[in-house]
Amino acid sequence: MSGGWQPLLPMIGAAPLLVYMAYEDLRHLRIANLNVLCLTGIFAVSLLILEWPEAGFRLAAAGSVFFLALILFAARLIAGGDVKMLAAVMLFVPSGSLQGFSLSLSIGICLSVALLAAVRTVGPGRFSDWEGFARAGLPMAPSICAGALLAPFVRQLLNSGGGLSS
Repeated sequence: MSGGWQPLLPMIGAAPLLVYMAYEDLRHLRIANLNVLCLTGIFAVSLLILEWPEAGFRLAAAGSVFFLALILFAARLIAGGDVKMLAAVMLFVPSGSLQGFSLSLSIGICLSVALLAAVRTVGPGRFSDWEGFARAGLPMAPSICAGALLAPFVRQLLNSGGGLSS
């Protein structure tokens, strides 16, 4: 089961929860522990279909990201929920898509900063009760979610030389 779409099955299973977590972070500026536990549960079930080398790479990536994110948390650069979510999401990113995840996460963060700056300059309007728009800080879950869901597609673009024409 090493090729094609099969390594993406765990991500497909986690996608609705990832989108919900992005919404929750924008709405309440919070990433719930229960949602992160559900993500790890989905990954545990996906171990039934993932081959060991791929599962091992994902576990190693999650551990490495957790360690690096913990350093950023200690430096007060990101919040604790971001640390948990980043590590859990790495369990769903195929090992061949790590570069795509990094790029799409970076683009997502830049777009989030621009969007929040625009909304906070103009005023949140109908989103005034959304803490992600009203309070200081950057809700990271939308960027993390976008990074994870777009990673395989960005990988395809990178592998094809980045060109969109044939």
